[in-house]
Amino acid sequence: MNPIVTPEACVLSRKRFFCKGVIYILFSISMGSAWSVAQTTKPAQANDDEEIIRLSPFTVSAAEDNSYLPSETTSGTRYASLIMETPIAVNVVTKDFLEDFLLFDLSGQDLLSYNSSFTFAEGTGAINMRGIRGFAVYKNGIREAGVFGPASLERTEIVRGANAGVYGQSEPSGLINRITKKGQPKPFQELRVSFAGHSTYRAQIDLNQPIVKGKVFSRFAASREYSEYGMQNFAEFERNNIYGSITWKITDRTSLTANLDYIYMKTHGQNASLMPFVFTNVEVVDKTGASPVIRKSRQAVGIFGSGQWEKYRHINTNGPWVFGEVEPLQLDVNFTHQWADWLSMQIKGAWMNRPQNVGQTRNNGGSNHNTYNLTTGTVEGLWSPQVNRNREHALTLQSDWLAQFKTGPVEHKALVTLDWKRQPADAQQRWMGAGGGSIAFNDIFTGAQLEIPGFDYDADFYDWTTELAHSKTVTTTKGINFSDRLGLLDKKLFVIVGGRYDRIGVEQTDWLNTLYAGYGPNPQNPSGPPIVINVPAGNKVKRPTSDALTYQTGVLYRATPGVSLFANFSSAFLPQSVNANNVDEYGNVFDPQTGYGSEAGVKFDLLDQKLTFTLGGYSIVRKNIPRVARDENNNNILSPHINHAYSILTDVRSQGFEVDGSWRPTREISSTFSLSWNDIRYIEISNPTEQYLLHVRPDNGPEWTGAVTFSYRFFEGSLKGFDFRAGVRYQGESLVNNSTSSVLGNSDVKGVPLTRTESGQRIEYADTYFFKNDAYFLVQLGAGYSWDTGRGKTRFSHKVSLDVQNLLNEVYLRGARVGDPVQLTLSYRLKH
Repeated sequence: MNPIVTPEACVLSRKRFFCKGVIYILFSISMGSAWSVAQTTKPAQANDDEEIIRLSPFTVSAAEDNSYLPSETTSGTRYASLIMETPIAVNVVTKDFLEDFLLFDLSGQDLLSYNSSFTFAEGTGAINMRGIRGFAVYKNGIREAGVFGPASLERTEIVRGANAGVYGQSEPSGLINRITKKGQPKPFQELRVSFAGHSTYRAQIDLNQPIVKGKVFSRFAASREYSEYGMQNFAEFERNNIYGSITWKITDRTSLTANLDYIYMKTHGQNASLMPFVFTNVEVVDKTGASPVIRKSRQAVGIFGSGQWEKYRHINTNGPWVFGEVEPLQLDVNFTHQWADWLSMQIKGAWMNRPQNVGQTRNNGGSNHNTYNLTTGTVEGLWSPQVNRNREHALTLQSDWLAQFKTGPVEHKALVTLDWKRQPADAQQRWMGAGGGSIAFNDIFTGAQLEIPGFDYDADFYDWTTELAHSKTVTTTKGINFSDRLGLLDKKLFVIVGGRYDRIGVEQTDWLNTLYAGYGPNPQNPSGPPIVINVPAGNKVKRPTSDALTYQTGVLYRATPGVSLFANFSSAFLPQSVNANNVDEYGNVFDPQTGYGSEAGVKFDLLDQKLTFTLGGYSIVRKNIPRVARDENNNNILSPHINHAYSILTDVRSQGFEVDGSWRPTREISSTFSLSWNDIRYIEISNPTEQYLLHVRPDNGPEWTGAVTFSYRFFEGSLKGFDFRAGVRYQGESLVNNSTSSVLGNSDVKGVPLTRTESGQRIEYADTYFFKNDAYFLVQLGAGYSWDTGRGKTRFSHKVSLDVQNLLNEVYLRGARVGDPVQLTLSYRLKH
């Protein structure tokens, strides 16, 4: 790690140091106390019926499940149901899968990438499902910060398709719901440690202790990770996760659960820097005139980290200063009560705080910022440090009422839901280099001086002289939902019909720019046409309320006990995210995104539940997607009203098929598999200078993805205790991005045409093409050995494992970011 600058020291205040110190002290006391109680308390003699805690119809059983893909879910309908009886494509992945394959990346995307239709998406909390990049991440059924905490995770439920009719705001591609750990009847303590190259280590502790037998259960988990693993210079990753849960089974019909999840994550360098494109002057023949003319044009010929520039894949031209830091804290409380055999209630409340600091580089070097000039052999452009400070809070209240009854031969599960959420979000951009000069990108490329001479980073952070953007948006959402699942034909046919109404209110304040506030009468000419009303900077504007009416319908037919045919049609809406450029040319927040989709398929549960899989096809549309506006030369358009970039709206259509499944022919063998094909295109673009993007794929997602895992455990014989596992992921060809095209581009997808001006008219004289990334395979192998020592209360279970990630040391790019190299990891687990 380069010692010249410590940006995290600039970002973390004394208050945060104090708060983190208190948290670590409490963590140490809690860990020690829980371990002491676990060692001194006699284990409860649990009966067989105590092995499973089912608190209400809103929860699945909490029993240990040795399979990678369990059969129950709560996320598709908001109450517990069998996947084979849910007319939605749902996958459930357990913590065992997470642990066995060491899927502890920044945002949990490695875990998701073993499922169909998932590709890597950059950005904290981002997911890319069915070709659509979004942030539909939930924790215990409540939309959350999207940051992955490995210590707290029990299972991940993946629900595909538009789900706004159930959850309110969501992308039409689907959502993921992370279910956190809960207390269990039997006490246990577990410790896991892992070590690898590049100063990589991970430690995790999981303590479960019933406090009152059969009544009160507690769970505590914590993890600490650090790594400098990665190809790019200055790579550093740190994550701490502290989690606690307590469940009080007040009566057989009433329970209360509270969960507190704290995560601190800092990334530095790796995956924070786009690889530079390589440019040179190219002679292009213009045949549009009376005779051919050779014109010189500056064109891209490739990208660092790929092809003949693969040797530069370690370069991070942003230097050691670029970083990302996020520190979410979420408290959620769940109260359930069963009023009668047919009527149950669930009330949830959640509070979330999500401070985020992002260190970036501000372009001070013109349009050729961070590009490699092949002619001069230099990385062009100048940079100055810039910080984005985002402060997001959320208070959420939910109430679910589930009635189960019969009308004649029809069985009903009728759900009524009331939701309320208030979410203030502050967004700031400040330029730290206003008085301290700039650094040439090429200085970093050549290993020269990296610090701005005479610039006091610490002082400038707290006394910024140039503020680029500063706004606050408060979004309030109120929703009501009704759905009914009908069971007919002796529970062979299931029909879900549901609808939801949401009202979204937005208040916006911009401290630097005027805000458009609609039209009003002209004071100078009251009888004349209305004029645009602008509110001065620093004043609050209350936007017109947006209404969203969404629906969810589905049908499932169990043709046999092991075969279910299903189809559904549903819609979605999503309030726009808040950032400086995600506004129109007057600085207004856009109307919510909307969408709709349909899917149909078949679910199989065969060979005495040893082979399960879902095969389906889908078609979805997402509307009102913001995209930063660009001119005919592919440069950002600056609005004269707000003095910075703004966005225009686009629509996309995504369609494809997918299969996900698991196979467990014997108790020794477990396998999972997935395969998907996706075709997503822009179908509507409001900006007239970007019509070339019609029918182009957004977000550099591949058409084909696939994955397979295999594990074998020896339960007897001379190899008893050994296990072996393997995983292979495939990502097909994809575009590097949809913003850099060239006459030398290596894909067949057209980009911005080259033009010239004649008599005031633009004439296109040459086509350009985007660049593509090659397909790649990521292979992982692992082996472990398990054994026990001691007996009774002194019995301990041990396991040691050795794993290799990216076994083939595949060189690949995820978009314009470099992938990770081969890594060897040694792990040890101790359980009591």
